[in-house]
Amino acid sequence: MVNVLSGDKRAQRLDPITSLRFFAAAMIVVGHAHAISGSWGIATAIPLEQGVSFFFVLSGFILTWNYPVLREWPAIRRFWRARFARIWPLHAFTCFMWIALLYRPDLQTPSAAGKEAAKLILNLGLLHAWLPFSVLSFNFVSWSLSEEFFFYAMFPFLIARWRKHWALLIGSSLAVVIAFILIVHFLGFAASETKIMGLLYFNPLVRIFEFVVGIATAGIIRHISGRIHLTATQWTMLETATLATIIAVLLGLYALPGAITALSPAAAYYVVHEGISVLWAVLIGVFAVSTGLIAKILSRRLFVLLGEASFALYLCHAMIINYVQVNHLQIAGVPGYLLLWGVCLSVSFALFYGIEQPARQWLLNVGQKDPADERKERRPGPNFTIWTANIFLAVFIIAAVSHRTF
Repeated sequence: MVNVLSGDKRAQRLDPITSLRFFAAAMIVVGHAHAISGSWGIATAIPLEQGVSFFFVLSGFILTWNYPVLREWPAIRRFWRARFARIWPLHAFTCFMWIALLYRPDLQTPSAAGKEAAKLILNLGLLHAWLPFSVLSFNFVSWSLSEEFFFYAMFPFLIARWRKHWALLIGSSLAVVIAFILIVHFLGFAASETKIMGLLYFNPLVRIFEFVVGIATAGIIRHISGRIHLTATQWTMLETATLATIIAVLLGLYALPGAITALSPAAAYYVVHEGISVLWAVLIGVFAVSTGLIAKILSRRLFVLLGEASFALYLCHAMIINYVQVNHLQIAGVPGYLLLWGVCLSVSFALFYGIEQPARQWLLNVGQKDPADERKERRPGPNFTIWTANIFLAVFIIAAVSHRTF
């Protein structure tokens, strides 16, 4: 993610933001792992699913930062191709990996078999978040990729109209959120009902507001970055204040006043589970331009590598946790928790180096008139890394399948 700030000809890597991706993914992992190993009270004190909102805001920010203009049709096609290459190969691989490790199909009747086939088609087509029966199909965390796919489809049209109609775009996306909150409120769904999740949490039309907030954040930061002149100490204070505010808000979300919750359970549900996108935008904006101590720490190679592998971590962790559950494996205490994280991280790095990176590069090169030019831009790395990663994945999958309880 190499970008150029407005008024600055020097290329700047957004390494701190890349590293923050890992911590957002870790929120999701800790939340899902709570069912098998606990989380020392973290998952019951903080709505960790807010990490998904961070990714939606970040997606809008990064795309706007890298593609401030998409006017010509060839450029739009290249954008969509790059986005497809970014998420689909790993999504498809982990979907079939899920099938190998966990799937128990219901094929007793033709209608059941047809429904399962429809789920698979929708899932692989990244359309499964639009229908209730398929939204959590197969590798269930991939529902958010279906939302991202929708955001990618809409981005060229949003960015083309952004300068003249930014207020209308923000206002209309917020109006959609409010409309669905009112629908849920007047239908009387309780906060614990599955229907409220379908209408407010899994609904792409609701979640696109967070993506739009990210677009607005990139525009604001690009406009004001050249006017901000802070010392490293001042940046560190701002970083600390931003992180402290977000932690305090996350800790306070479950303790919303009873009067607010009673007035509108739907609005309370939205705020608790996905409603702090503006705070995520502030965090992303600060660390996009900060030169403070925390940003420097997050720019260290270890954190950047963890951030780069965070997409793979997000896609593999749920199947590993579910595998432990259905096979009744024992994950207890600190050693078991560390082992779980070790497996998740090992598999995520193997997926990143063995599947995500090479598949993405291959898809970008297919049909190119001069693939050599594309290869020149590739990050240098020995081929044995890919082979090692794929051998590790093969051994892991074979060992897991052989131990699977059918």
